[in-house]
Amino acid sequence: MVKINLLPAGLIAERARKKGKRRFLLVWGLIVLLLAAGQGFLYIIVQEVEDELATVQMQRAAVDAEIATYQKYVDLRSEVDSLVNRLQLAMGSPLPWAQVVAEVGEWIPPNVWLTDMALSQPSTGEGGGDAPGQLTVRGITYDHPSTANWVESLRELSGVKDVYAMFSQKEGQQEDVQVRFEIRVTLLPGPRYDPLIGGGEAS
Repeated sequence: MVKINLLPAGLIAERARKKGKRRFLLVWGLIVLLLAAGQGFLYIIVQEVEDELATVQMQRAAVDAEIATYQKYVDLRSEVDSLVNRLQLAMGSPLPWAQVVAEVGEWIPPNVWLTDMALSQPSTGEGGGDAPGQLTVRGITYDHPSTANWVESLRELSGVKDVYAMFSQKEGQQEDVQVRFEIRVTLLPGPRYDPLIGGGEAS
């Protein structure tokens, strides 16, 4: 069966043009709708980010306020630490002299008599006061082996770095001969001075 379109050619062209225009408007409307939807979604995301940023800024402000509250205590601790460091530099590492003297007394042999004892610890100034101490002992005994034996005994003292005899010399004649000696003991520095505990000699 053959269909014959009896409409005028102009009318047919007008209908085709209107149909194409409707399709164009439909496609364009869909594009505009998608753009509007995308813009709305983007707006929602931006709002959420701005709200989150505002919350973070509020939390940061609260933290800053809390830090400012405790800053005076931080400054005070820093000042105390500075004073402690300066005091430690000034005091250095004092030796427990009372303990040293007591131990020396315990190690004196029965054939040795002390005539003099001197204690010293040079200051190192700004270097921290960690200089070793020195104990100088003078006395008399019967013979040189007694001096040498006591030198070895003094090496057993706590905190001793070195012990050496400066001299051991005989004096007198015949039955009255005796040996005069001088021994020097180098001592390790004492513990670092702690003002919170207290310094000075250890008991």
